[in-house]
Amino acid sequence: MKLKKYAIFSGLLGILAVLVFTGQLCSQSEPIPKAFTLEFWGVFDEEDYFQAQIAAFKANYPYVTIEYKKFRQEEYEQALFDAWAKGEGPDIFAVPNSYMGKYKEFIEPMPQAMNVVTVTTESTLGKEETVAQAQAIKSWTPSQLRALYPDVVYMDTVYLHKTEDEKTATEKVFGLPLSIDTLALYYNKDILNQSQIALPPLTWTEFLEDVKKVTLIDKQGNIVRSGASMGTSNNIPRFFDIVSILMMQNGSAMVEDTNVVFTQPSTTQEGYYPGVSAVDFYTSFASPDREAYSWNEDLPEAMTYFAEGNVAFFLGYHYMLEEIQSESPNLNFDIASLPQVDPNVKVNYANYWNYSVAVNSEQSDMAWYFVQFLCSEENAAIYLEETGRPAALKNLIATQEDIYELTPFLDQLLTAASWYRGREPEAAENIFAEMIDGINDGVLTLDEAVKSTADKIELTYYE
Repeated sequence: MKLKKYAIFSGLLGILAVLVFTGQLCSQSEPIPKAFTLEFWGVFDEEDYFQAQIAAFKANYPYVTIEYKKFRQEEYEQALFDAWAKGEGPDIFAVPNSYMGKYKEFIEPMPQAMNVVTVTTESTLGKEETVAQAQAIKSWTPSQLRALYPDVVYMDTVYLHKTEDEKTATEKVFGLPLSIDTLALYYNKDILNQSQIALPPLTWTEFLEDVKKVTLIDKQGNIVRSGASMGTSNNIPRFFDIVSILMMQNGSAMVEDTNVVFTQPSTTQEGYYPGVSAVDFYTSFASPDREAYSWNEDLPEAMTYFAEGNVAFFLGYHYMLEEIQSESPNLNFDIASLPQVDPNVKVNYANYWNYSVAVNSEQSDMAWYFVQFLCSEENAAIYLEETGRPAALKNLIATQEDIYELTPFLDQLLTAASWYRGREPEAAENIFAEMIDGINDGVLTLDEAVKSTADKIELTYYE
């Protein structure tokens, strides 16, 4: 009886050995997918910014090749639409946060789970074997976006969407960012020092007082030195953002559902129109008969004029810093947080790019998985190290606190906001320009200009 048991046991060991060495006892392996390429398009990112992340991704997905292509900003949009018209184009593409509404129909929203095949090499008794395993990886949910990013990301990238399999629309994620920029106050330290202004202004009231102190106008009415580049549309970069944040800080709601409402009166102060008042404040800097007068449409482009040392205060983003330093390496300037209407209720303005997956991508699950992988904390940190840009993920804000030039931008991230411009964001900007120009030229009254602007932008809120 013992010999019989031993024979059976020996036989089982023999079978087991055969199974091990033939690989038949290893975990069930999927077929390795056929190789394919994910095209990735962007504007301000260099290919080097993604090399380490792509290499790490490819280690587990060797059948996936990711090709990044950088475009000039002026050619990017046309290249996208031309490619899509031919049924081509990128799998992954970058979208400005203010253009998400325009591009929404061209984006495949993030699925609940991304079905991918992971390929790994396992070693058993000295023998290496390639194993492919199908996985359903959970996507970040809209609720997780609220936890991971400043609130503005949820507001800009989450939309109601219904697939063919769903009875009702649910919230879906349409993009993820790696960095978030905010509007800040650049100031010329030499000009402020000469005027005995020790610190940059914290409020717009202080800002106006400082502008009055430093502006120089000759007897002919020419602006010799500008206190601030404010008030016009033709020579101030991102004037739309400046007017928008003045409205928002002043307590104006911008949009309710599909209605543009920045013409409405204050809900707390009877007879006060915060949106109209904000536009009046902005244009006052370009009005010769107002105490704020320090700028006009005949002056050079504002960032260049600031770099040349002729402007005390310039409102700009972090991405402008490198150009200012390049143009004027000896300029004595610094950057402060954006002035506020009420320092106890801070509101700042966000400007950033999201990474989205094209609706016509044949590999949308893998494309979305790469976007989520790229925007994870570990890989986003690599990107920020390469670019020197301010973080988007909340967990990475603290890791940049020792970078002096990022301080004002990081301090503004959690209070950053934006607003939905409609399906035609370029049109909204042009309409704002018409409003500013109409007021400055005396063609429209303040109330007429703001009312007309809201009505025109509302027409772009079509579905």
